[in-house]
Amino acid sequence: MLSRQQPARPREGQPRPNDEQLEVWRQYLRTHAAITRQLDAELARDHGLGLSEYEVLLFLSRAPGNQMRLIRLAEESLVTRSGMTRLITRLEERGLVERLRCPSDRRGFNAHMTDAGRDLARAAGKTHLAGVKRLFVDPLAEELGPLGTSLERLPDTPDDALPPCEPGD
Repeated sequence: MLSRQQPARPREGQPRPNDEQLEVWRQYLRTHAAITRQLDAELARDHGLGLSEYEVLLFLSRAPGNQMRLIRLAEESLVTRSGMTRLITRLEERGLVERLRCPSDRRGFNAHMTDAGRDLARAAGKTHLAGVKRLFVDPLAEELGPLGTSLERLPDTPDDALPPCEPGD
C-alpha cells in the first residue's frame, strides 16, 4: 500500500531505489490494481462471482477429484485461513462447493467442487480469460516473453525473499 509517510529507511548496505525505479514499482501496483478490479467487476456482473471466488473454483477444478484441503487452498490462493473459511462458506451457501471431512485427518476439511460449481467455473473461465487477453496479453503481446523471464527472477512468496533460518534462530 502506498503511503505519504516517511519512507522506511533502507537496511544498512541496501541502497534505496531511485525515483525512476520507485515510479516503475508504483506503476506496476496501479496497473495490477486496475486490471484485477476490472476482472473482478466483469466476473461479478456476468456470473455473480468475485475474482477470489473464481480463483478458488479454478484451483478446485484442477485438483484431483475436484477437491483440496482448505489449508492448502488458502496457501495456494494467498488468502488467510479465516479468509478462506469465509470464501468457502459463501460458495457453499450457493451450492458451488461442499465441505468434506478429510479422511486422513478427521480434524481437517476438504473443499469439494459440486457439479454446479464446475459449470459456473467453466462459464466464468471464458469471461476471465477474455478479460486477461484484452487487458494484459494483447497490450503486452510483444513484451510477454521478456516480462515472464523478468518475473521468474522474483520470489513467489514473501518467505522466498528471506534467508533460510539457521538452527537456534
